[in-house]
Amino acid sequence: MNARNNYGPVLFLLAYSLCMLDAIVLEYSTFSEFHYASLFSKGLLAAAFLLVLVKLFLDRFYDLSCFLHMAVIGLVLLVTFLRSGYYHVYYLLIVFLGIRNIRPKDLLEVDFRMKAALILFVVLSSATTVIGNYITQRTGSSVLRFSMGFNHPNTLASLMMGMIFEEAVLSERKVSWTYTMVLWAIGLGLFLITSNRTAVLLIFLFPVCLLSLHERSDDPSAARSTLLMQLQYPLYSAFSFLCMEYSRKIRFFSWIDRALSNRYYNSLRLFRKYGLSLFGQKVKLVSVRAARATSSSIALLDVAYLRMLIQSGPLAMIVYAYLYARYLRTAVFARDRRLCLVTGLFFLFGICESGFNNVFLNFTLLFAAASAYRSADATEEAWT
Repeated sequence: MNARNNYGPVLFLLAYSLCMLDAIVLEYSTFSEFHYASLFSKGLLAAAFLLVLVKLFLDRFYDLSCFLHMAVIGLVLLVTFLRSGYYHVYYLLIVFLGIRNIRPKDLLEVDFRMKAALILFVVLSSATTVIGNYITQRTGSSVLRFSMGFNHPNTLASLMMGMIFEEAVLSERKVSWTYTMVLWAIGLGLFLITSNRTAVLLIFLFPVCLLSLHERSDDPSAARSTLLMQLQYPLYSAFSFLCMEYSRKIRFFSWIDRALSNRYYNSLRLFRKYGLSLFGQKVKLVSVRAARATSSSIALLDVAYLRMLIQSGPLAMIVYAYLYARYLRTAVFARDRRLCLVTGLFFLFGICESGFNNVFLNFTLLFAAASAYRSADATEEAWT
């Protein structure tokens, strides 16, 4: 039987807040260019780890299944981070170790408010010239793209997309003409500012997708979709690998690659250079901004599944796939179709952006991490 303590949720919330501060302000914004920003980031992450360790000690008692999950998955994520230096894996490690005995939707309410405050802080800091507003252009286009204080215009659009999805899950949003018009106005505004395509397209599609949802019911046929839902992560991973491998060999995959700004061919170049390492490896990435400043070649891993494979390694990918399989089984049994829809849209997002791997952009990773401590046949109570 698991022992609960009154301090555990507070300790985890503090650790979670420190990591979110690091992710949004120090990793995703131009605050990262400040002197000592890197040192401050390491301090935040070390403090978060210590807080989670204290929580683990205070929780004390663990059943065998819980202990094995924590030991095996935690070790894989920790070793992967130490070898690869990929902070998105570290964030998931903190969440995975700390979220035991905490309901994801309880955390989601706090997450939404904190995230909104930090995004607003970065945008206002940019507007008041405290930090820079990175302005760029897509290759072959003269349209200016504004980051509003973030390290790339895509970051702002992706964060806003995640906020829209999160609000819909929290409020159990139903589609209406007013809601649709508001979302499309937000999407249009983001497109005019950032010229982003992926996140903006998903924002436009979201209210249309909501139309396909019905009220939760006790129809047992809903469980028949479980296997398909669980296979999403490996299927998208396999599709991404094929797009990468044949990005210059088969016309269909070449067309996809061109439509996505050569993301897959860029990944192929790094795949040929680094290959695969079971527990991940350090990969030297060069952003478009850095490449233009130094007149060097870009080195990008913008596809979430390929970044996990090449930088974090196959074992970390298996962990992600396993956690998502458990979570989606639970979500289907709970008949939370809205959450399943949002997760599916995040999976689509992952074929274009590596932010899918970041729990502070893709909040469905909270549910995935929590699923390791719950029965795969859990009821709706697991989420509410």
